[in-house]
Amino acid sequence: MWLFTKYGFISAVNARLGGPNRSSPPDPSLIVIRARVRSHMQNLFNAFPSLLSGFEINEDTVGQRDYKYIAIVPKAVWVRLVSELANEMNYPKFKSSLIDFDGKNDYHDSLLDVWNLMYETQK
Repeated sequence: MWLFTKYGFISAVNARLGGPNRSSPPDPSLIVIRARVRSHMQNLFNAFPSLLSGFEINEDTVGQRDYKYIAIVPKAVWVRLVSELANEMNYPKFKSSLIDFDGKNDYHDSLLDVWNLMYETQK
C-alpha cells in the first residue's frame, strides 16, 4: 500500500515470516512501514508518538532494500495509524495541507507529478 500523507510518502507491506528472505511467506501479523526519505518516516513518528514510540526506524546503509528506512510494527498498530491519519483529515486540498519539513518542496513537486500521471489515466 502506498500512502501519500501530509507527513510524506510511505509504503506498507506485510513482513515476512522468518525475516526478510524473499522466498518466505508473508507474516499477516506484522507490517513493514517503509520510506525513501528519512524525514517522511520521522514526521510520522513525531506525529503519532503514542502509537510509534516503542518502535525504531532502521536505515539500510548498504543499499540492498527498495526503501532505505523501515519500521516493523504489529498490524494492529498499523490499522490504528491509518485510522488516525484518516481521522485527522481537515483540509479541502491535499497538497496545501503538507506540514513544513526539510524536503517539503521536493515532495510537493513529486505529488504534482503523481497527480498529473493519474490525471492522464482519467482522460
